[in-house]
Amino acid sequence: MSSREVRPALLPAIGTGRTETLRCGHSGCLSPTREGKPYCPLHVELMPYVAQLMNDLENQQAEHERARKPGRVSGIDPEGITAKELLLLVDQHGGRTVPRLAKDLQIEPEVVARYVAELRKLDKVRTGTTRRGATTVLPVERKAPRIEEEDDDESDDARSAEPEAATRKARRGGEVA
Repeated sequence: MSSREVRPALLPAIGTGRTETLRCGHSGCLSPTREGKPYCPLHVELMPYVAQLMNDLENQQAEHERARKPGRVSGIDPEGITAKELLLLVDQHGGRTVPRLAKDLQIEPEVVARYVAELRKLDKVRTGTTRRGATTVLPVERKAPRIEEEDDDESDDARSAEPEAATRKARRGGEVA
């Protein structure tokens, strides 16, 4: 730890009846912290996790600004936060129109359209058209891996079918042997 870095200190609390309270780790700040954090709410951005989140959000905002500029689609990060959110929405909810994605992502439809164009070039989404002519963004169909099973013993199939037949018969009200 460098001499400039100050660790949060346990200092006597003033008028609280408790003997110790965690204080802010920013030099010169004696404000109490909340929920065991090393900094008070005024200095919470000094935490590495918060600093990284703020940096990511600034990068996302800069990317949106680049996407708003007319011309080429470049400047969009297909691995960035917005692209990942768009892909997650489409994977979870199926086909979505560009205006609906814009509403869900809380960004302009023009920006979403540029993301869709970039992701489509990379075969991460496919597009279609509704009966009314709106562009629909669809997930790319992924083929499930084929699982090779050995069929050495046909009696296993017969045994596994017996409980299923009994269950179906019991549901219909028949007797089960």
